Amino acid sequence: MATRGEGVDGDAVSRVETAYEEIQRRLVERRRRCAKTATVGWTRELDDDVDLTRDIPKWRAPREGVMGRTACGRAITAACAETGARVSARVVRQLEKRDADARYADLGTIGARVIARGVVENAVTESLDVSGNRIDDDGVAALCEAAGRSARLRALNFSENRLSSAVESTSAVRRVKVLNFTSCGVDDACAMALFATLIGDDCALESLNLSKNRVTDACGRILGDTLAKGGALRSLDLSWNSIGARACVHIARGLRGIGRLEYLSLAWNGIGDEGGKLIGDTLRTNRSLIELDLSRCRLGCDACMVISEGLRTNDTLTTLKLDHNACGEDGGRHLMMMLLQNDYLTTLTLEGSSFVDVLKRKRDSSLKKSVATFNPHNPDGHHALNLDDTGDRAIASQLWHQDRENPGSMKSAKLLSTGGVKKGLVSSDVLDNFRRDGLDSITSDGGVLEIQFASSAARVARRPQVIEVEDFDNILRQLRNNRLSDFERLCRLKMFCRSYYFHAEHAAKLLETFILAGDDRLQAASACYARLLDAENAERMFKSKTEFDKLKESIGSYMHFRATNPTGRYVLNLATGIDRVIASTLMDSATFEGRRRTWRNARLNTARVTDLLSSGVPESLMRSMPPVGTLEFDYTSNIRVLEKAEAMSNDQLHSFLRDKCVLTADANDWSIEEPIVALHALREASVYLNITSKQYERVCAVFAPGADRVEAGVILFTRVIDHANIPAFVVHRMSCYEQCVFGARLGWRNVLGDSLQAFTVHYRLDLNCDEQAGVAKQLVSSAVREFKEVQVIRNVTINGRRLARDPVEDDTLWSVLTAESFTPTLEFDYFGRDVWDVVRKELNVHVVPEEKPEREATLKRLATRLAFIRAATLHGFWIDPDAASADRSHRAVWRSAWVASLRQIVAAESQHGGQNPPLRVIFDLIDDDGSGSLSIDELSLGVGVLGCPIPRRLLARHALAIRPDHFADPRRRSDDVVDFDAFERVCADAVAAL
Repeated sequence: MATRGEGVDGDAVSRVETAYEEIQRRLVERRRRCAKTATVGWTRELDDDVDLTRDIPKWRAPREGVMGRTACGRAITAACAETGARVSARVVRQLEKRDADARYADLGTIGARVIARGVVENAVTESLDVSGNRIDDDGVAALCEAAGRSARLRALNFSENRLSSAVESTSAVRRVKVLNFTSCGVDDACAMALFATLIGDDCALESLNLSKNRVTDACGRILGDTLAKGGALRSLDLSWNSIGARACVHIARGLRGIGRLEYLSLAWNGIGDEGGKLIGDTLRTNRSLIELDLSRCRLGCDACMVISEGLRTNDTLTTLKLDHNACGEDGGRHLMMMLLQNDYLTTLTLEGSSFVDVLKRKRDSSLKKSVATFNPHNPDGHHALNLDDTGDRAIASQLWHQDRENPGSMKSAKLLSTGGVKKGLVSSDVLDNFRRDGLDSITSDGGVLEIQFASSAARVARRPQVIEVEDFDNILRQLRNNRLSDFERLCRLKMFCRSYYFHAEHAAKLLETFILAGDDRLQAASACYARLLDAENAERMFKSKTEFDKLKESIGSYMHFRATNPTGRYVLNLATGIDRVIASTLMDSATFEGRRRTWRNARLNTARVTDLLSSGVPESLMRSMPPVGTLEFDYTSNIRVLEKAEAMSNDQLHSFLRDKCVLTADANDWSIEEPIVALHALREASVYLNITSKQYERVCAVFAPGADRVEAGVILFTRVIDHANIPAFVVHRMSCYEQCVFGARLGWRNVLGDSLQAFTVHYRLDLNCDEQAGVAKQLVSSAVREFKEVQVIRNVTINGRRLARDPVEDDTLWSVLTAESFTPTLEFDYFGRDVWDVVRKELNVHVVPEEKPEREATLKRLATRLAFIRAATLHGFWIDPDAASADRSHRAVWRSAWVASLRQIVAAESQHGGQNPPLRVIFDLIDDDGSGSLSIDELSLGVGVLGCPIPRRLLARHALAIRPDHFADPRRRSDDVVDFDAFERVCADAVAAL
């Protein structure tokens, strides 16, 4: 029956309202008479007076007018008369609209047949929604046939009905453009019949929704054929079904075809990593998809990497939904790297996605290279890629793109394929074809593609750049989602921090999205701090000073960390949030800085890490960072000050360092008070400095020799404009072990360049490290081939054992050095081309001897002197190796590393040299008569050999047995007046290294 206000015309409404008012008037009159009447027969009289049945024709008249005024209504009326069905006038009135809404009208199958008669005659309705009407196959078939004959109807919504295998209904659709079968119980038979219909050339369907049904992998093949056909289909929703990775094989095949599908949803299907990789791989070539929904598909890191690679060259997809997937840290990193390259993807949703690492199963094939550990910024090396694995195909695609950008980087490409039972594996050269056409040139089914890749041009290290406004607004919009918990915000923010750098004002806005000022917000602040380009403004991240104080307390000494100058020593507790963030930041920095090594001396829980990538980052760490443990390493940034940069004047530099609390307040004094505080302040100030090598030397000289001076040199290393002059500072201002530690921390080639043989330096090289082994081989090769007349390798120690004499420098030299072990620890003095400059400095010899014997004698004196200085440096650790550990000042990471290095040397030598400390060996060497004490003559002769002058005032201070006549009277010069204890104290004062 008709109800008020539901779209009838004006006359009908007026008649209904008039009848209603008449009834109300009569009821009021009845109540009035009832109050006055007291007789027994009043009830019948009143009932006769207000008999409503006589008004039914009046009320039915408007409805009959609605049903009969249009051809659609008349057709429905006639059908109702034939079948005895009853259709609500509301439905009839809806059929007079362009978008007819007949939801939940309790039509049933008979009602659907009735309105199908009207649909044929309808010339207005373009879309019809009959959701939730208990319509079965026959009703759907009737409506579909009617839609095929209708002049304008192009969209049908059958959601929440009882469809099972309506083959006839789907085959009848030839003109309908939109079909919705959500929650209709569609099974594989019905779905396959429907997909078969879509293959036809005369099918005009553009949008199909089969969500929340029972479609399985069995439909995969025909679905792939449908998508590949290239029909009219534009939108396909298959969410909430039982589709797995097997069906994705065919879906991916279809997406590579000539189809024009623009929207695809596979959400809430368990396609997993394998299915995600198959779909992601198609994005390389598909140029029709605009929106892709893979939410809750159990995707992992590998799928994210392949999707990211597919979007590398995709210029059509604008919306990608990956909500509620376990992307992991590496998956998030790949997605963020993709966003830096793809300018077409405008919306990436990751609501509820996890970016916490999960354990990975071991790969079955030793040929597979984990996509999580592949570094597109450092691709050099040998790659064995299984072409049956989509992840490995993505790596091959990245290598192809990089070879296109940098021609000649791909040195070889061979395809290993099966050549039959008799032939076994067949190797074929596909380099030329692969370079030209990429993976499209490889027609073989499966196989292993072996690629040797070596970048032919040096990669330029990229300076950190602050996040772009558009990217920041997108991140902020996602974090402001009210459906996110603070923990979800934290996980997402950590992922974003892997790819972007911020200013303090950005961090403040990001932290404002957190609901509570708790641990999640504090961890988020730590993550942002590690990526701040203006860390000196970190206090602006908070409105409350209390929160900033909590941040400082949680970060500790890493409050001095600066992302724009990360060069330094790190000891990180991986169980602590900020330490994990800094480790991740430095791994990402190593990735973005290009080919050259940045990580050195990496140890995990004191054990040497050997599985290193070309950047020096441990491969196992890139794959999955352990939840606990201590990670130690040295980081050297490859980003340096430009040579055209302008340095401060000396006065400006002094004033600046004084303002930054590096130097004391005295305007005329270059000195410090507390060295650890000064070094922390120097690190904070270093990001603003551009200095010359002379200024570099002057600032480093402010700090005490040893660990502090080396640390100052490390902090300022990348801030020197005339970098080529740094070796002069290393050679002429640093002692032997300062040189060793400095070169090991920064990398010898970074310090001295490629011409290592040009400089006289003390080396300690661990041949277990490929970088240091390369340095050793270059020095040995130069000694054999370039220095024919001069012994350049001296004072050799192999694994702590000192050689009795210098080795012969011929073609067997390397074999001699590695006779005990292929990877020993070598320590030696190397006399480079500047050796006579060092002689002038150390021995005060200003003229190079003309005769070869004299030159050799002078160089031998230099070698002896260097050995003496080395012995004096190590002596304190021989006497009391644990004394340094008890000193609280060694808690600074660089001091601890210095002490540990020297203690390691002493431990190795004590295994070969007995219990005698180095100075005792030298003392016994000088003591010709073996009396246990030195006379003035023995001491003078020894000092001449060692090349280390000892002032008389030192002897008078420490050797109390010496009197003036021991120097004046020749007969007293042979008296034993200096015992070992006095000699030890004299050396401690005389040798600058101590």
